[in-house]
Amino acid sequence: MQASGAHPTRRRNGRLAACTNCHARKVACDHGRPSCLRCRRRNEASSCAYADADANPTPSLLRSTPRSSRPLRPRAPDASSPASRGARATPPTDIGLIRAAPGTGYIGSLSYKPSFEEAGGGLVSTISPSVTPDAAAQNRSFSLDKLPAPLRESCLYVLRCLPGQANEAFIFVDNDTPPTCWANLAVDSIMRTLQGMFRDTLPQGDVGLGALVELLNRNSAQPMCDDDNLSAEEWVQQFTGQNIRWESIGLLWPHLARVSDIVDSMRNCQLEWIGGTPTYSIALVCLEYCINISRHFSEGSMLLLDLCRRRSTLASIVDGDAAFAGYESHGVASSMLFYLGLHDQQDSTPYSPSFSSETRRRMFCQTFVSDKLSIAFTGRPALITGRYCSTPLPLDLRDQDLIGDEATLARAIQDLDPQGWNTKSGLQPATTIRARYMMASIRDELMELYLTKSAYRSPESITNLLAIRDRANDVFLGFPDTIVIHPEQIESDQSDPISLYIRILVRLEHLQNLFFVERLLVLHGQPDSGHLLAVSFEMVSLTLKFWTHKDRFPDINMRRNFGWVVLLYAAPGAGILCQELRRPSLGHFHPKQLSRSNIVQQLSLLIGFFSWFPSDVPNWELVKSCRIIIERVLDLELNGDLHDAEMDPGDWGVLDQPDFNFDLLDTFDWVRTDV
Repeated sequence: MQASGAHPTRRRNGRLAACTNCHARKVACDHGRPSCLRCRRRNEASSCAYADADANPTPSLLRSTPRSSRPLRPRAPDASSPASRGARATPPTDIGLIRAAPGTGYIGSLSYKPSFEEAGGGLVSTISPSVTPDAAAQNRSFSLDKLPAPLRESCLYVLRCLPGQANEAFIFVDNDTPPTCWANLAVDSIMRTLQGMFRDTLPQGDVGLGALVELLNRNSAQPMCDDDNLSAEEWVQQFTGQNIRWESIGLLWPHLARVSDIVDSMRNCQLEWIGGTPTYSIALVCLEYCINISRHFSEGSMLLLDLCRRRSTLASIVDGDAAFAGYESHGVASSMLFYLGLHDQQDSTPYSPSFSSETRRRMFCQTFVSDKLSIAFTGRPALITGRYCSTPLPLDLRDQDLIGDEATLARAIQDLDPQGWNTKSGLQPATTIRARYMMASIRDELMELYLTKSAYRSPESITNLLAIRDRANDVFLGFPDTIVIHPEQIESDQSDPISLYIRILVRLEHLQNLFFVERLLVLHGQPDSGHLLAVSFEMVSLTLKFWTHKDRFPDINMRRNFGWVVLLYAAPGAGILCQELRRPSLGHFHPKQLSRSNIVQQLSLLIGFFSWFPSDVPNWELVKSCRIIIERVLDLELNGDLHDAEMDPGDWGVLDQPDFNFDLLDTFDWVRTDV
């Protein structure tokens, strides 16, 4: 047993030594002080080897704050955690582990360490000396007046926007609704903690905010653990209650803006905007500030990655899908994903699901899907490619089961089929994440074939494209009925709006993969057999269901997505339909009974959909350009002329073709050459 306050002991290989209880049971130890998490869970804290070590004192600000029955103490800083920004973390000594010691990130097999480890003799530990941060400097850096000026102002701005403060932006609706996911569980605890502090312990004004800033800074410097043995409650306790940190404050803003996964974003929330009108720009600014402050004190964590992922989505809502702000935010999220090693999660066999492991899988899949959506819209190279990723799919488990106890999770696992789909619980967030990731993996291969010029010119490309098309169809046919819908079923479908909305989106993403395949085949010189026109027509008609049945989709969080949905799926298909009207290629009737009359009807409805968007929506110029071109095509085809009788039919005026930045989506290129 080490002396009180001594630095944690290390084994000869450089790893932190486990406590006596964990060592005897030969299980992983999180080295928590004054007692490790596993010992606390087993009510053996008194016999833990670290029982007499110094623990972080409970912050005085929180002694009267309501807490859960089993608090999780923050761990004392050790040699492998960056306790201050100036102290660099010690690289891990466990080569091949997916997640290295806190603060050091993922270290892959191509680094220098395997060669030293294979040489033996303790070389790894000798080249990785431990670093003990200076405690006095650490304490000084946490106070508000010692922070850099930009961070100091950011701290005060964010805290003043909290409920009850000078610039209050939202309120907390205190109810007894059971949590449906870890974020609901966390937000409820965070808000109750803040309420107690502002009511009972903090002075009024900036003096109280300064004390809160120091507490948040101190906690944010503590590493977070995502060990597979952690339950959802124990993981959440690391950033709630007495452990509240800047990531906790950051989580409030995307939660308020309903930025989560596609299902959770439309569920009930305990946070409501002042006046009821969303102000996404305020949420984005506060979230960005919280991420920047957190990164000042911490290298990264699973929670911080989730905030970066949500920020990129929120930035696209505020600034549009092609703006640099969203691309930059996604770049940070992608970098942190690789830094933490979430792309390379090699699970043991047989796999034993846990809250942490499943959450890591979901975060990887969600970030991967966002990357492919960004490529499809902008044509920028992928930041995440499947060639370097080995993380398996998450299982189709309900969020409620995932945050429940071990018995609840075990029962839920029994409801899964051999492929990991849930056979009893219907459409869940994990169902959508799994399906979208499987389709995004197909799209990743297509983007590689197109954006990699050598592969694009390869004679094997046509064979690869045909194989990818077959695989895309097989993947979609393998989806459970809960997430699949066919166009003829929509009129009679009686499911709830969220389920219908998600199933239409899933089918659109599948159609877009087929659309890309057919476009690439045509670009490779394959004869057009009508498949591209048929896929384009279905993409347009299916997207129009959101417009013609908009009374079934009243939720604002659904409708705010209509802009990018119509541009990503309907607009490219509309370009193909317009081109077919201008330059018929398949005779009067399409082999699948797709007539010119049907095309005109769908394009007329699409004009109405485009006209429905106000001028302040992101990507408005692109929406307007598409609408004007379609209007002129219909005028020319139905009336034999454009609006201006003296205008040359091939002259589209000052209007440029819509700039999709990505050739496979840019189906209006014929505008400049039309005759």
